[in-house]
Amino acid sequence: MTTRLHRFDECEKFRKYKCGSMLGPDSPPFDPEKPKILISKAIEIEFAEKALNKAAQSGITDLSQYDDQIEKLKMELDEMFAREGKNSSKGCANSSCKSENFGLKAFTRDLRTNFKGLDDIYVCHALCGAWGGVRPATTHLDSKIVSCKLFPGLCGTMDDLTVVKIVEGSIGLVHLNQAKDLYESIYSYLSTIGITGVKVDEIHTLEYVSEDYGGRVELAKAYYKGLSKSLAKNFNGIGLISSMQQCNDFFLLGTQQISMGRFDPNGDPMGDIGYKGGVVGAFNCQGAGWDPKEQRIKGYSYYYRPISSSVRVSDIEWDQKEEATEMGEAEEYAIYCSEADELIVTTCDSEAIPITIQPSTFEIFSFIPIKKLGRSLKFAPIGLINMFNSEGTIQGLVYNETGVEIELKGGGNFLAYSSVSTKKCYLSGSEVGFNWSEDGKLGLYLPWIEEASGISIVTFVFSM
Repeated sequence: MTTRLHRFDECEKFRKYKCGSMLGPDSPPFDPEKPKILISKAIEIEFAEKALNKAAQSGITDLSQYDDQIEKLKMELDEMFAREGKNSSKGCANSSCKSENFGLKAFTRDLRTNFKGLDDIYVCHALCGAWGGVRPATTHLDSKIVSCKLFPGLCGTMDDLTVVKIVEGSIGLVHLNQAKDLYESIYSYLSTIGITGVKVDEIHTLEYVSEDYGGRVELAKAYYKGLSKSLAKNFNGIGLISSMQQCNDFFLLGTQQISMGRFDPNGDPMGDIGYKGGVVGAFNCQGAGWDPKEQRIKGYSYYYRPISSSVRVSDIEWDQKEEATEMGEAEEYAIYCSEADELIVTTCDSEAIPITIQPSTFEIFSFIPIKKLGRSLKFAPIGLINMFNSEGTIQGLVYNETGVEIELKGGGNFLAYSSVSTKKCYLSGSEVGFNWSEDGKLGLYLPWIEEASGISIVTFVFSM
């Protein structure tokens, strides 16, 4: 966790990967137990180091047995990695090989060949580059080693080995004026080798290196602005997952691409928009948290209580994206409640819908604009409801003179709101059965078709 970024392309192990290595009959074996064994050994080292610290704090002066045990465990872990390295592919280790046939680009191409329905491949990195930042004098970026200072609020959050190691090793911080260049250097390369997004870890690290850079707010603004612009340029602005909020005193991921929501003590849900509608998530997380004294997540049953609030169409910020503005002007909306499996029709002027969230539970509300297709026909596709992001399974939607054609990706239960029953239903060209009820629920089951990469075309015919 103290390693620092010192280059913007793949490491030697990935550079050695040869195209087709995973696909042929002689593909290298994978032992699913190996990661567990490595992690188990690393945990042994962690406990040994904690025992050393505890002994030192208790006044024990001879700590040699603790040091010897830690050294022994580290040697065992190094030997495991060394054996793994000997078994790795002997592919290309230099730039003389054709890039199309070696390295991460070949690896991602093989992944897509092997997994036909694969949409995205993400790479994980830390907010400051690597977990220890960027190594000074190894790139074109202006970085320097900055000692970490924990603010009182952060000291009270969940203890984490990663944080401990980062604090011990400090961070190679890139100057805020080059934050955009940092992400562009990483993402511009990743986007050329088949990577479609990133998981950004340690989003809280700016909190404890910001003192000499105008404070954490100013430093965060520069980094999140650079992150947003590079995401928009290289990953269409949506290829981002954030991580490590449990260690965060400064709960923020201020990019222009992601809205982060939580159900707070006042019961205020927050929303986001997607391809064909908006989503509101309501979560009741009261009654549990990190106990800094006992160093564990602890429940407080006397705080377990239902939280009541309400949701309405205006909770969705339809104007946050230009292409979503029209959705915010619909006359009616179909709201699907994922956990209650309930379908509600509402308007912008309707009364707010009261909700009650029980302790440690949640509800996802999908708001889909209803399309009026005739005197009596109103329609809104919800998507595959066995997935939280049901609306996200809709890849295409076309209304025509006789009905509706929907392109979907995934397998499971499809649901739509329809004010009248369809006359016929076709799945990828073949007529199939469907279910319709008086409350407007129109549904059918979609199997996952590997040969079609999970894509299905559903056609509803309302007039012949």
